[in-house]
Amino acid sequence: MRFVVSVLCSISFFINGQTTDQFIKTTSGDTLYGKSDYIIPYRGGDPFISFNGTVFKMADIVAVQSERGYYGRFKTGTKTNPSYKFFLRKEAGKINVFNDWEMVQTVFAPGWYQTSRVLVPKYFSKSSDELEKITLGNLKKAMSDNPESREHLTHYEILRNLKIGLILGGIAIIASAFSHVSKENPPSSTKMILGGVVANLSWIPYLMEPTELDEAIRTYNSK
Repeated sequence: MRFVVSVLCSISFFINGQTTDQFIKTTSGDTLYGKSDYIIPYRGGDPFISFNGTVFKMADIVAVQSERGYYGRFKTGTKTNPSYKFFLRKEAGKINVFNDWEMVQTVFAPGWYQTSRVLVPKYFSKSSDELEKITLGNLKKAMSDNPESREHLTHYEILRNLKIGLILGGIAIIASAFSHVSKENPPSSTKMILGGVVANLSWIPYLMEPTELDEAIRTYNSK
């Protein structure tokens, strides 16, 4: 495999003179310069890596720089049966951030909501090309050498816990409205309204969470 990669690298150098800014990084540590792309077929089928018209297995590639941007690889599946996905980089730095699509539901009022598909930060990389999920634990470990970034992550954790607490608190209040219900004792409309208000207050920390996460990463990358 290394011999094949070396030959391809030599051919790429001859054809392109390494003047292109497109390339692929292989699992063997080589960087091949040439027309590169991460392709997801529109009519179904498995995604694949294209390099100068040659198809590469995603298991053999760790990163792709195409015309659209830089793609990093995230490993899923099991050790015996691994699979791979590639995601587009949103931000480059000591902490690289990668986006993925997510369905987001915006509730305006009971029964009135809107569902949209948006790109959100889901993965990151630090010292390698392999991506990790953006979780509080992973980021704390990656940013352990920056107290200011850790402080923003602490604020993020507080907001997340507050959001969950408000949602659960609102549900509990609404549930209590239906306790001991009978023909003579109907559900408490006051409690149902109060529970809805408390649950909807969770939007405040929810909207503030991304700011603290962005600040943690921005601070780390600026040092």
